[in-house]
Formats: sequence, structure tokens, C-alpha cells
Amino acid sequence: MFGFIKAPCSSCSASAASEYRSWFCGLGCALSRSYSPLARFLVNHDSTFLSIAADQVNPQCAVPAVRTCCNPLAKPRAMYANDWATDYAAAVTVCALRVKLTDEVDDEGGLRRKLGQAAGMITTPAADRATEVLNTLGFPAREVWGIMEDRDACETPSSGLREAASPTAVAYRKIFEFPASFFGGEKRQCVSLGQLGESMGRLVYWKDALDDREEDLKQGRYNPLKYHREGRLMDRIGEEVEKFRFAAANVGESLTLLPSLANTSAEYHFAASSKSKRKSKKKSGERWYDFCDCFQCCRCTDGCDACVDCGPGDKGCIDCDCGCCCPCN
Repeated sequence: MFGFIKAPCSSCSASAASEYRSWFCGLGCALSRSYSPLARFLVNHDSTFLSIAADQVNPQCAVPAVRTCCNPLAKPRAMYANDWATDYAAAVTVCALRVKLTDEVDDEGGLRRKLGQAAGMITTPAADRATEVLNTLGFPAREVWGIMEDRDACETPSSGLREAASPTAVAYRKIFEFPASFFGGEKRQCVSLGQLGESMGRLVYWKDALDDREEDLKQGRYNPLKYHREGRLMDRIGEEVEKFRFAAANVGESLTLLPSLANTSAEYHFAASSKSKRKSKKKSGERWYDFCDCFQCCRCTDGCDACVDCGPGDKGCIDCDCGCCCPCN
């Protein structure tokens, strides 16, 4: 559950960017408070997206507290550090790390396997604590993590693209729809949250298939692109992106923030020009997706509306050269 969602930029307002940062930093504080100061480094955009989505069904509106995050000398700012949604997202994040490390140990060999085993031992107390938190809430932790760990059963040469991605999609659906069932939310909210998680799970799986294709084939690991044409996968991705965007727009009252995150993330990963950009950067030894989280929002003067987070050598926009969206360059 790491690396898919991107911070809002051009399609949001300045207030939405500030709101997003309050959730992002609040999640870091929740991780530090509940698990360990080092756990704050697990804060990520995907889990922040989950906390924002979960808050949409909470009948008690989240109230930000004015405080500092990791730097006690910094200027205090509003953060959602003690909200149900951030505590839930923090527990999911720590448990997701355990699943990721287990996956590393199963898939890798040599030094990387040993490092994964060592990291798993170090993080076991925190992961056990997070699992206990989720079990107390009534979340089916054992079932969900079991689905993620048993993905091999769906990764066969005869598996279709959707079938191969189904364990990840089902796990994400259960993670996202649980807050609605916990608070007794409306059926519409439960359906939208479930669809949001399911689509995100499929997109995460398919994005990994695209990114890891060469390495997977080299190492003899399963990759659906070994058995299916890339064009067919891109068609499936296009269909799922539309479902992802629609669900984000129908979850709750955050009419700007969730759709902005969904749209920016989809454009970032799956825009038509992304493949050629990734290839050109790879040849030059640069990483196209190395972007900073400057949390600045603007609207380009020439009317383009596809800005993403800023980063080394980036002009700030996917499909225009105005360069107006990157004050951190």
C-alpha cells in the first residue's frame, strides 16, 4: 500500500492542499504515537488517501489540533493527529508493511531475503499491536492479510488480467469499505468506498506489473504481461481508472480533495505519454517519478490542468511547458 497516490496540485485549491497536508502530517504523528518514533517514516500518500476516505463516513467531524510534526522547533500547524480515520489508517499501514516484507522474503533471495527477514523480526511488535487494534475494531485482519499472502493461487499462466489482480482488489475493497460498515454509513457510501478500494487495488497491481515486467521476467517471477498483451492491459487500466475516479467523486462531502487525488494519481501513472517518459528517463539514469511533496497548488496560465508534484528536472506539468507549478525547484 505504498506509492500509488500523489499529492494534489493544479486541480485543487490552495485550501485543499492545506487540508491534505493536515491529514498527511497527522498520519505521521499517529504512527509515531501509536507504534514508535521511527514508524512516522512509514507515512505515505496511499494511507493518507485511506484516512481521508474513511473520514467521509465518520458522523463526528474530524477536528484538527494545532501542533508540530517531526520537528519540535517548527511552526505549529493544524493536523488530524487524533482522529479515528488516522488511527485506522496507521494500523493498516503497519500491517501492510508486514505483508510487504513477507512478500519480499518469498520472492527474493540472497541478501534481500535476509534483510526482509531481519526487518520482519524488528517490526513484529508494532505489526502485532496494529493487528490487535484492527481486531478490536472488528476488522477482519486475518482474512484480509491471508488474501494478500495467498495471491499465488491466482497467478497462473491461464489467469486473466482481472483474475490475477483479484486478491489485491478484494483486500483493498475490504480495507476501504470497513469504515462505512463500522459507522453504519449509507449504502451509497459503502458501495462507493468499496469500489474505490477495489479499483485502486487493481490499478496498484497492474502498475506494478508494468513497472516490474523486465525484472520479473529476468528473475523468473510471475508477471501477467508474460501471458497478455500490454495493449490489452492498458485497455483494462482505462476502464478501471474511470471507475476509480467515479467512486472518488461519490464517497462523501470532500468534493475537491478525493477526486483531485484520484485524478492526479491516474494521470501521473497512466497518462498516454507516461510510458515514453519513463523510458527516456531510464536511459539517462534519471527517475521520472522522483518528485518532492511541496504541496503547492496553482492553475497554469495557459489553461493546462495536469500538474503533479515537483521534482528534479521536472517542469511541473505532464502536458504543458509553462513551469508555473513548481516553486520548490
